[in-house]
Amino acid sequence: IQVTPYQHPSLLEGLAARCFTPSELETVLVHSLQQLPDPVLVPSLVFRRIEPWNSDDVEAFIQSQMHGFHGSAQPPIGIIPITKRVAQHARCRLWLLEVDGELAGSGGLEFFEDTAVMIAGCVYPEFRRRGIHSAFMNFRLAEAQSADVKIVLVASPAGGPTERNALRVGFSVAYHLMELSQRIPPR
Repeated sequence: IQVTPYQHPSLLEGLAARCFTPSELETVLVHSLQQLPDPVLVPSLVFRRIEPWNSDDVEAFIQSQMHGFHGSAQPPIGIIPITKRVAQHARCRLWLLEVDGELAGSGGLEFFEDTAVMIAGCVYPEFRRRGIHSAFMNFRLAEAQSADVKIVLVASPAGGPTERNALRVGFSVAYHLMELSQRIPPR
């Protein structure tokens, strides 16, 4: 369960009584598209848009997400079908990131009315620290602007690399979310 710091205190009390405890803090950041940041140029970086009707593209996106977020570990149960639905959803635009023809990550945008949310952005460990994530954020901001979006949101674990990169390209902190997980006590 995710809650904001602005909810009534009785909500946290009720959740605590049901064995929910804080497990993660997330930062939600916002960027107005009135002015875009200067592009971050990464030599030989290509953003290849996936087509939701193309099963090879969808499978490549799924595999990229699994590698980018889970590495060689077993992904959580249910995440592959969820990722497939995202890849095929009409509100989403997704890309594979390629450097020198080699897959380096993936991610996208989800659109709703005049807002877009940066989703699923990952850069493989061997391609990090080259400015690829920042370049991808700037690319998605430009894509959102060309779709007549007014603002873009992105969420990140507090203090994480996505938050740092978002601040670097001009996002501002909008609010924080606290994630609560239920711990069932042994009987």
